[in-house]
Amino acid sequence: MAAAGAFTLRELTRDSLQRLSRKLPVIRQSEQAECGIACLAMVLGYYGHHCELRHLRNRFRVSAQGTTLKDLMACADNLKLQCRALRLDPSHLIKLQRPGILHWDMNHFVVLKKVGRRYITIHDPASGQRTLSLEQAGQHFTGVALELWPRTEFSVADERNPLRLSAFIGRREGLWSALAQLTGLSLLLQLLALLSPLYLQTVVDDVVVSADTNLLAVLAAAFFLLLLLETGVSILRQLMALRLASRLSLRMAASLFHHLIRLPCGFFSQRHVGDIVSRFSSLDSVRLILTNGMAAAIVDGILTITTLIVMLWYDATLTIVVLAAVAAYWCIRLALLIRVRSLSEEKLRIDARRESSFIEAVRSVVWIKLFHKEEARQAQWQNHLVDSINRDIGLAKLGIGGDSAGRLILGGSDILLIYVAAGQIIDLHISVGMLLAFISFKRHFVSATERLIDQIAEFRLLNVHLDRLADITHETMEPYHRAQQPGGYSPALSGDLEVRNLGFRYNQNQPPVFENLSFTVSRGQTLVVSGQSGRGKSTLLKCLAGLNEADCGEIRLDGTPIQQVPGYRSRMGVVMQNDHLLTGSIAENISSFDSSIDYEQIVTAAKTAGIHGDIMLLPMQYNTLVGDLGTGLSGGQVQRICIARAIYRKPAILLMDEPTNQLDEITEKNVLQNLLRLEMTKILVTHSATSSILDCADTVRIKLE
Repeated sequence: MAAAGAFTLRELTRDSLQRLSRKLPVIRQSEQAECGIACLAMVLGYYGHHCELRHLRNRFRVSAQGTTLKDLMACADNLKLQCRALRLDPSHLIKLQRPGILHWDMNHFVVLKKVGRRYITIHDPASGQRTLSLEQAGQHFTGVALELWPRTEFSVADERNPLRLSAFIGRREGLWSALAQLTGLSLLLQLLALLSPLYLQTVVDDVVVSADTNLLAVLAAAFFLLLLLETGVSILRQLMALRLASRLSLRMAASLFHHLIRLPCGFFSQRHVGDIVSRFSSLDSVRLILTNGMAAAIVDGILTITTLIVMLWYDATLTIVVLAAVAAYWCIRLALLIRVRSLSEEKLRIDARRESSFIEAVRSVVWIKLFHKEEARQAQWQNHLVDSINRDIGLAKLGIGGDSAGRLILGGSDILLIYVAAGQIIDLHISVGMLLAFISFKRHFVSATERLIDQIAEFRLLNVHLDRLADITHETMEPYHRAQQPGGYSPALSGDLEVRNLGFRYNQNQPPVFENLSFTVSRGQTLVVSGQSGRGKSTLLKCLAGLNEADCGEIRLDGTPIQQVPGYRSRMGVVMQNDHLLTGSIAENISSFDSSIDYEQIVTAAKTAGIHGDIMLLPMQYNTLVGDLGTGLSGGQVQRICIARAIYRKPAILLMDEPTNQLDEITEKNVLQNLLRLEMTKILVTHSATSSILDCADTVRIKLE
C-alpha cells in the first residue's frame, strides 16, 4: 500500500508494536454535516493526537452542505496526515490500511476499524461502533475510501478539555456546605438504622432467656425514641435535599440557558432542535448526581466500611461468605456497565432524533397535509419511537439479567451463611441472637453495597451527559455579548455605517460569497442591496447585524468596529426573511416583550408599518394573542408587524431583508414611503428587478454579482 512506503523499516517495526496499545476512539458528531471532521478526529486520536471536535469545527469551518472527499483531504493535510484516496470493492477492504475513512451511503463518512473474513467493524460518527457483515457493508459502502497515516512532522498531543463535575460545583456558592450538611444527616440516619439489630440481639439473648420483662420495656421505650429520632432526621434530610435540588436546578439551568441563548446563530443552524433540547435536558442528570448521588455515595461508602468492621467483629468466617458473594455481584454489575453505558448513549441520541422529528412535524403540518404525507411522517416518527423502545428493552433486559444474577448469588450466600452459622452455634462460637443481629447487619451491608454500585454506575454514565453538555458550555459566546456593558440605548449614536474590504465564505475550501466589498452609508441615507438569489445579499445583512463573522475586512459604526460597540444590536432594528412572531399579544411582539411598554410608540411604529388599521379591526386590537405556529393573521400582516417591531425602539440603523415581498403593490409603496421619512440609516435587500425597493435608494446602491 502507499502508506507503507512513507516509513522506514525501523519506523514500521515501531509502528507495529505501537498498534497493540493504540485504541481508536469513538467521537460522535454534534452537527448535521460534520461527520467528515469527526472521522478525522478519530484517526488523529488513534495516532496519539487527541483533540475535541469543536477545535476542528472552529479551525476548518465546515459548511452546512457537508464535506467532500477533497475537503477532507485538505483538512487531513493541514493536520499533518498523509492521505491517499482509493476506489475499491467491499471484498478488498481487508487490504485497506486501518483506520481508514469510508464514504458511506453517498452522504456520510465512517471510520473502518477492523476487517475480518465475514464482518467489518466501523466507528460511525452518527451511531457509534457497529459491526456489519461484508454483504451489509456492500449496501452502504460507495467504493471510495481514504487511507491516512501521520507524516514525520506529526506530533502526539492531548488537547482535550472535557467538562467535569467540578465545573458545576466550583461556582455554586454554599453548595459545599449544603452537601456537607446533607451528608451528615444521611450518615446520622444510617448510623441510627444500624442500632436496630442490637435490639433484636439483646431481646433474644438476654430478655427471652432470663424472662426479664422490665428490661424488655426499657429496651422497647429506648428504641421507640430512636425510631422517632430517625424519623425526624429523615424528614429534615428530605426537606434539605428538596431545597438544595430546587435551588441548584434553578441556578444551573438559568446559567446554562444564559450561555446557550448567547451562542452564535451558526450553533443552532447546524443542529436539530431536538438534539439541543436533549443536550440541555442532560443537566437534570447532573443535578441529581450533585444533590443525591454524591451524598449517597459518601454515606454508603462509610456505611459499607462500618458494617464490614462490625460483621468482622461478630464472626470473620461468616463475613468472608458475605464478602465473596458481594464481590461476585460487583463483578457482574461492573461487567454489564459498559453495555448499559452504550445503550444509554444510543437512547439519548435516538430520543433527540425522535423529538426533532416530532417538532418538525408539528411545525410543518400544513406542508404534510398538502402533500398527503401524514402516513410517511408518522412512520418516520414511529420508527424513532420503536428504536427508543428497543433501547429501553435492551436496558431492561440487562437490568433483569443483573438482578437475577444478584438474586441467585445473594440468595445462595444466605443459604451458605445459615449452613455455616448453624455449625458456629452448635460449636457455641456465636449465639442465636448474634446470628440474627449478624443477618441484619449483613442486609445493611448488602443494601449499602448495592446502592454504592448503582452510584458508581451513575457516575460512569454521568460522563455521557457531561460530554453532551460540553457541546454547549465549551462553545464561545458572540463577541457582541461578551463586550456588552450595562446601560441602554445611547442617544449620541449617529448611525454612520462604513464597510471596508469585507469578505465572507462559509468554508475555507469554497469560493467566497463576496469579497473586497466596501461602502459607506450616512445617517438618514437609504442603501439598497440587489442581486440574484444566492449571491450573498442575506449573508451580507447577517454580517452587518453581527450574526455572521466576516473572514476579512471590518464593519464600523460611527468609526468604531462593531465588535467593540457595547450593545451593538440594541442600536439596530432588523427584519429578516421568514421572521415570525412569538407567543404573546401583538403589543408584546411589537415591543419585543419590553418590560415597560410604550403604547404610544407601539401605535406610531404600527402606523409607520401600515398595520395599525388592520390591528384596530381585530376584536382585542393590540391585545390580540398570536404565536409562532398559529397567528390568525395573513403573511403580509405578520410581515408588517415585524417591520413595526424593528422600528419600535427607534434604532440608529434599520436592516431589512425582503421586507415587503408579501405585500401588494399599493401597500408596499405606502410602507416604503413611511420608512423613507425615518431619520435613521436604512439598508434594504431585494432580489426583484421590479421591486419598489429599488426606487428607495438615495444615492447609494450596490449589486452583488
